[in-house]
Amino acid sequence: MSRHLRGFVWALVLVQLCSGLACAGMRGWGRKSQPEPEVVCVLPSDASIEDIVGHVNQQVAQLDGWTADKIKIDARMGPYHMPLEANLHVQKPQNLRLLVTSLAGQELELGSNDEHFWYWSRQDNPKLLMYCAHSEMDVAQQRLEIPFEPDWLLEVLSIRPIDAERVTLQKAPNSRAYSLVTHSRAPSGHPLKRITVVDACTGHVIEHSIYDGFGQVVAQAYLRDHHIDPQSGVAIPRRIKLSSPPAQVTMDLKIRGIHCNPTHTPDRIFELPENGKLQLVNLADDHRQTR
Repeated sequence: MSRHLRGFVWALVLVQLCSGLACAGMRGWGRKSQPEPEVVCVLPSDASIEDIVGHVNQQVAQLDGWTADKIKIDARMGPYHMPLEANLHVQKPQNLRLLVTSLAGQELELGSNDEHFWYWSRQDNPKLLMYCAHSEMDVAQQRLEIPFEPDWLLEVLSIRPIDAERVTLQKAPNSRAYSLVTHSRAPSGHPLKRITVVDACTGHVIEHSIYDGFGQVVAQAYLRDHHIDPQSGVAIPRRIKLSSPPAQVTMDLKIRGIHCNPTHTPDRIFELPENGKLQLVNLADDHRQTR
């Protein structure tokens, strides 16, 4: 092989190598390296409880309510797996309406207003509309194990502010996440620990968790892919993964069609449903009422 031919072959080999990862570092030759843009975090590395809670509560203060009409739910309940769809209305201070459907029709309704919480599922037999006053939720929870409490869901959905006087702060070394910890008790009297995790750089709440006195998860929500409302600047998660190991329930929500601070939401959205086919059950009473 001639010297010129050998040079040509080596040139081809070099081109092949450089087209892959082998010469990734050579691609910048002859150009000035650009400095990496500095990441400016919303919260400082030494943020106090007041800083973190103040930031989260400022976001909550900008939000009166929001709706979403395009929610895809990947639900797993024990051994069962169901693809579902839903729409959601949530509004301060305690208004919530989640309607879940499948190909078979309406599957589930979860609601709350200033006075009552209610729930019904197509899987119940007989067909029951279960409700109770918020003031009697402690009694109701002892009779019906609700995997996701309405008050906790309002926190997950960015409507409830954090009480700075009740939380303590935890932060692992070299972590960009702050954990706000609150201790309380379940209706049974057993201790509970609630944790809200805030990403220091984005300022977004990325996790809500409830643990029992043995450190086992009661309910958990991971929040991702936040939508920033152009008018208010509020961040709403477009991906929420809810789980309750004791109830063997996992729900992965992909949320689209978000509208923040709607100008008008009909009052009937947050009213206890009128349905003659459902047997009305007050969870705080021993007797049953029928509509």
